[in-house]
Amino acid sequence: MILLVNKDNRRQHAKLLNQSFALRKRVFADRLKWQVSVTNGLETDAYDDLDDTLYLLHAGADGTVTGCARLLPSMGPTMLENNFSALLDGHELEKSPTVWESTRFAVDHNEKRAGNADAGLVTLRLLAAMTETALAVGLTRILSVTDFRVERVLKQTGLPTKRLGKPVRMSDCIAVAGYFDPTPAVLDDLRIKAGLSSAPIILEAPWTRNAA
Repeated sequence: MILLVNKDNRRQHAKLLNQSFALRKRVFADRLKWQVSVTNGLETDAYDDLDDTLYLLHAGADGTVTGCARLLPSMGPTMLENNFSALLDGHELEKSPTVWESTRFAVDHNEKRAGNADAGLVTLRLLAAMTETALAVGLTRILSVTDFRVERVLKQTGLPTKRLGKPVRMSDCIAVAGYFDPTPAVLDDLRIKAGLSSAPIILEAPWTRNAA
């Protein structure tokens, strides 16, 4: 299942959200060796405290979070503008209500924790859910800041990504900024590759609750 967590249901899903912070610690601090802030085994930063922050959480059959992603509106504080502006390669950041930033995309590669879905399938499901979210709320572009190695994984899914600038070495990693434009065709392609039906991908989201 995939949940969309925001300020309205954050307390309700606090345990799952903390699992995603623990997953981020294992991926970014332990595996990728990023210089990130870790407290009590959880990787969080100032952007997790913002009211507009959205999370996509992929949970396995046993309820364990095996994948996550974070979305931030470009009109507010973003990592690309405040922390990684060098990745823009001199270009001005596109700020619009219909442009959001995706960061902290993480997938569990431990097969025992991942349950029924392998890392590649979880990645496809998360990307499909992100595209579904974007289309549901009228987004036209999703920016991203990621490790060069993660970008390579995303490209392998067939996601039509484009770079905003050249990769830049930062501390212990090579970072890169890019974007993709969510469209129904992109969603259909991701659904097919992930083996998903035409039913809503996200189990709980503002628009699914309103439609009930």
